[in-house]
Amino acid sequence: CRDYALLSVAGSFYKARSLLNGKVYTLQSKKLPFAAIHGDPEVHDPAMTRFGPTAKVLLQLERYRSSTILDYFKTAGLSVAAFLSFAAILLDFTIFRYILRNLLYDVPFIGKRLFIREVKRIVPGIQLSELQYAKGYGGIRPQIVNMKTRKLDLGEAKIVGDRIIFNITPSPGASTCLQNAEEDTEKIVAFLGEGYTFDKARFLQDLSNEGILSSQV
Repeated sequence: CRDYALLSVAGSFYKARSLLNGKVYTLQSKKLPFAAIHGDPEVHDPAMTRFGPTAKVLLQLERYRSSTILDYFKTAGLSVAAFLSFAAILLDFTIFRYILRNLLYDVPFIGKRLFIREVKRIVPGIQLSELQYAKGYGGIRPQIVNMKTRKLDLGEAKIVGDRIIFNITPSPGASTCLQNAEEDTEKIVAFLGEGYTFDKARFLQDLSNEGILSSQV
């Protein structure tokens, strides 16, 4: 792990009235390890549609908690090699332009007017007045930086230590969260030893069509 460092990438969202029946993604750039901007109905409020996430680097472990800034510097593996890697990444024009544009998305007045261009790729008829910044939404994803190649590592990573598991993924939502839950639960039960079991059959049954339908009755 000494060859890697972490960048904390925060994602923000915009919201509008109910416009979509399901998740709709824009095209993902192969060069960017960040989730492509997409729109989907809000789970807790079907009358609302969320669009995002944006991506900006924040030097903290938890979003909206400035007390975790010191924690980030303690755990991110920062060094001269790490900062040289960050500089090399920013020299890539595609990534630099992407980061700069995403910083502007959070700026009042300007941000919404820039971001609606992305939203119109999903909902062409949306009006500026319908789009609002979703205050308080979004968290932080750890992004791996390979200090040997001085590039961002794409995709997921899992580090299993002594009774501890670290999951790193650019999109931990519906894409991979349940798969991670299954794999990690099996490992955690093994950590705990005798007397603990994982009812995998019940877990998979709950996720089947029959299990989902029965929970809605």
